[in-house]
Amino acid sequence: MRAQARGPVIVVASAVIAACLGAVSFAHSSGTAVALIAVMTFCVALTLGLGTTIIQITVPDALRGRVMGVHSVMFTGLMPLVALVLGLIADVIDLRHTLRLMALVYAGLTLPWLLRAGIWRHRVPATRLVSVKES
Repeated sequence: MRAQARGPVIVVASAVIAACLGAVSFAHSSGTAVALIAVMTFCVALTLGLGTTIIQITVPDALRGRVMGVHSVMFTGLMPLVALVLGLIADVIDLRHTLRLMALVYAGLTLPWLLRAGIWRHRVPATRLVSVKES
């Protein structure tokens, strides 16, 4: 993948995640839900992989380990907490409404933040090609 395409791919994949999450709440068959979840899973893996790549490319070498450590702790630490909260919400309201709420929150928080952060225009510096001159 071209380095210049990483930012726009993250934005589009995030939009697809929100759309699939909302669409799953309207699915009337398990086959449709499984297909939507498969697409959503691919997009989540894509955004996580590309996001990690962008962090590793843009963070200075001296800070890279610390930044990746904080990134990993925040990601793995928040997942169980969010699952607990969503489980409680699903108990109060039904699962379909919880999925719709999740889609709205995801789209409402993620997409504006990504666009405001300039991820759409993210450019990774090109690497220099070193040529060896023959003597």
